[in-house]
Amino acid sequence: MMRSEIAQDKRAEIAAELVKFVTSTEFRNPIQATIRRTVELQEMIQDEAKTHKRLWERRWNHYQNIQRDTSRIQNNIQLVLHGKEPKTLPRPKKTMLLLLPASTDAAIAEQGQNSPVLPKAKAMRA
Repeated sequence: MMRSEIAQDKRAEIAAELVKFVTSTEFRNPIQATIRRTVELQEMIQDEAKTHKRLWERRWNHYQNIQRDTSRIQNNIQLVLHGKEPKTLPRPKKTMLLLLPASTDAAIAEQGQNSPVLPKAKAMRA
C-alpha cells in the first residue's frame, strides 16, 4: 500500500537514504553493541546454570550424608534396644540428583552452540 503512494523517484531517494543509514556508524555501533550484549548475557546465563548445578549437587550430597548418618543412628539404636552391639553400617551408594538430567552440562553447552547469535558473535569478536 505504501509503495503505491510513493513516486518512483522518491522511492529511489528513500532507498539511498536507507542504505546510507544502514552502512553508517550510527546504525552499525548500536547493532554491534546489541550483539555483544546478547553474547555476554548468554554466557552469563550459561555460567549461572553451571554454578546453580554445582551448588545443588553440593546441597544434595549434604542431604545424602544427613540421611545416611541418621539412618545409621536409627539402626544402631534399634540394635542396642534389642541387646545387640551397634555396627558400622556400610556406606550406601550415592544417588544422583534427580532434579537435573545427567547431561545438564552438555545441554547448557548445546544451548550456546544452537544459539543464532552466540557462535557468530564470538567469531566476530575474535
